[in-house]
Amino acid sequence: MIKAVSFDMLYTLVRERSCRVEQTNRDTLYYALQRVHETLYDKGYIDSPYLSVDMYKLYKDILRDIREKIPFMEVWHKYRLMLYLSKLGIKPNHRLIETIYNVLIDAIIETYTMPIEHKKILNILKEEGFIIIITTATGSHDIPLRTINKFGLSELVDIVYSTQLTGLRKNHELFYQKLVEILNIKPNELIHVGDSIEYDYMPAHRVGINAILYKPSGCTLEDPKPCIEKLRSILNLVNKL
Repeated sequence: MIKAVSFDMLYTLVRERSCRVEQTNRDTLYYALQRVHETLYDKGYIDSPYLSVDMYKLYKDILRDIREKIPFMEVWHKYRLMLYLSKLGIKPNHRLIETIYNVLIDAIIETYTMPIEHKKILNILKEEGFIIIITTATGSHDIPLRTINKFGLSELVDIVYSTQLTGLRKNHELFYQKLVEILNIKPNELIHVGDSIEYDYMPAHRVGINAILYKPSGCTLEDPKPCIEKLRSILNLVNKL
């Protein structure tokens, strides 16, 4: 019997403005870093408010370099910003870090949209007594917290469970095992639905969770099952699994 339903946040419950995942990832981060550079310019730390391609690449490379050395480490945006400032020749201080961190996070969330139907789905599940969890690997626990406030989900979501909170990357099965332990339920009493085979379906499936692939672009014969194209399909599955 299913007791809890876990939703991946980005590209499942909410999306960025563009439709293509690769494009939106790049555009959103570039936009957010541009806001950071405007703040640094206003405070007199840099000579130009404009973000260059090299600066954008530098921020991306910081994450890549860390993951090459420590593959399972989940990196916080605040830590990346500290390293970023250092590489720009700016002496980091906690007040500046907090300021630009909040600018970055707010700019990222500004790009998020959420279909009205998705909130209705959460409402139905909540009324039926299910525990609702949001899981995410957005690089900051503040992102899902501010996101649920933006879309009025605070009363619907019971647990916000992020990679930054746990220190574990989302493609590691221990991330999902710890979630089951926190909920104090059996793995087969939990459903997790997400858009990624690597980060959602497979690690959850390996620990015995009812994993569901969400693929609005269309499920194929090669996709793991169950695979759903409409998030509303979860309402039928919760009573069948």
